[in-house]
Order: sequence, then structure tokens, then C-alpha cells
Amino acid sequence: MNLSIVIGNVFEVAVWIAGVAMAYGYITQILHIRRHKEVRDLSYKGFLAITIAYILFSIKGYRIDDSFFLIKNLLMLGLVGYI
Repeated sequence: MNLSIVIGNVFEVAVWIAGVAMAYGYITQILHIRRHKEVRDLSYKGFLAITIAYILFSIKGYRIDDSFFLIKNLLMLGLVGYI
């Protein structure tokens, strides 16, 4: 088996994991807000999961040579990282 095919397949699985990580991040934020009834102190676990997801999505945009997808995810990564 060709190494680039194996790496591509592993990366496709990583992108699906990134989708799950993003959903987990949003769910933890929602649960934190519902539990504490405030938005000030959001969950760091949620932000970390969303950040990892945007990093993987940015790499995916680079790999498929889609500049819009890459730039959108890098901008969102910057916003999440800033928060």
C-alpha cells in the first residue's frame, strides 16, 4: 500500500473526529451556560475541542487546495483562539 494513501485515509478519519470534537465543544458550552446561567466563564474543554477541530479543518482545506475553506477556518481559528 502506498504511504500517501494511508496518510490520506488517516487524515480523513481525523477530519471526522474533528467534526465530533466541534460538536462536543459546542455541547459543553451549552451545558455550561445552562448549568451556571451565565456566559462569562465558558468551558476551556469546549474551546480546546473547537480549536483542535478548526486546526484539522484548516489542514483539510490546504490538502484539498480550497483557499476559501482554508481562509474561513483560519479566521474562525483566530477568533476562537482569541476568546
